[in-house]
Amino acid sequence: MGGTLAFGAACGLGDRIAASACYYGGRIQTLLPMAAGIKGPVRVFYGGLDTFIPPEEVEAVRSGLAALDLDAEVVLYPDADHGFCNEARAEVYDGDAADDSWARTLEMFGRALAA
Repeated sequence: MGGTLAFGAACGLGDRIAASACYYGGRIQTLLPMAAGIKGPVRVFYGGLDTFIPPEEVEAVRSGLAALDLDAEVVLYPDADHGFCNEARAEVYDGDAADDSWARTLEMFGRALAA
């Protein structure tokens, strides 16, 4: 629930959240009606092999955020699974997806927190 909670916090806490990184958050599309409250940049990361979050859900988040004209990006790693950043879970860890998502996260937070 970490990615979902991060997204919900960005929606509900507005300008108290400088930026939000949401990793494999399920059911984020149900929070889109509150997403207009997001003030900082948000990045949402998904794995294409994730059986917990269907492709339709990823697309709903992507299109919903695009419609709100936020500083938002939804990134899908086609060959990554749920938990792709968790090095302790060798069966799902994907170094390429983890490195790329972490670089995007650090860039976003660096920019947001420097402002």
